[in-house]
Amino acid sequence: MRKSSQIGLYYFSGISRNIRIFIIPVLLFIGFISHAQGYTLTITIVGNGSGTVSRSPDKATYSEGEEVSLGANPAAGSTFTGWSGDLSGSANPGTIIMDGDKSVTAEFTAIEYHLTI
Repeated sequence: MRKSSQIGLYYFSGISRNIRIFIIPVLLFIGFISHAQGYTLTITIVGNGSGTVSRSPDKATYSEGEEVSLGANPAAGSTFTGWSGDLSGSANPGTIIMDGDKSVTAEFTAIEYHLTI
């Protein structure tokens, strides 16, 4: 086997013919395809309360380095407890930078009322 002067081109000498194999260009092309599809952001809601999470911008996929703002919106009788996963803390709204697929969990807690008679 000998390498030609072109990048990614190899010659293999066999019994009756030479075979040319292009290795590097294929690997670079595969890497480009996987990045071009964008990153996903998965939101999960947990806890004994209820609420929703809004995102801005609201898209199916995000570009490398794109900033996404997440807002926790507790339903009546619930309170927002905090974020976990790829976003942590209780700041509302929270901000996440997309540099890969991300998963964020929002926790809502039911407000308890005590009745004294």
